Amino acid sequence: MSSGARNHQSGLAAEEIALRSYAADGISLVARRWRCAHGEIDLVLEGPDGLIFAEVKTRTSLARAAGSVSPAQWRRIGNAASLYMAEHGQDDQPCRFDLVAVDGTGRCERIENAASFEGW
Repeated sequence: MSSGARNHQSGLAAEEIALRSYAADGISLVARRWRCAHGEIDLVLEGPDGLIFAEVKTRTSLARAAGSVSPAQWRRIGNAASLYMAEHGQDDQPCRFDLVAVDGTGRCERIENAASFEGW
């Protein structure tokens, strides 16, 4: 298996782990790998407090996964989320941006409000 295919499979597995974590808290999936001109949002979810845009990262450790999203990536995710909300008539709905770190053993850590776009 090529490294690209291995990374793709690893990403899908990490997203499944993240989805189970959210589902355990009653948070439901709205869209998976939603794409637009700005990029891709791994998971769009709906919780009791509004929409959740989740970036899922997998690395050998939770710390490495948590530190792997650059400010430029967060900007792209924020821009994509703005477009998602506009296209779905949800401009006024509250939302947050989470990072879900998954390590090589499948452990998962959700970091709620990992990015803020106040004032954009």
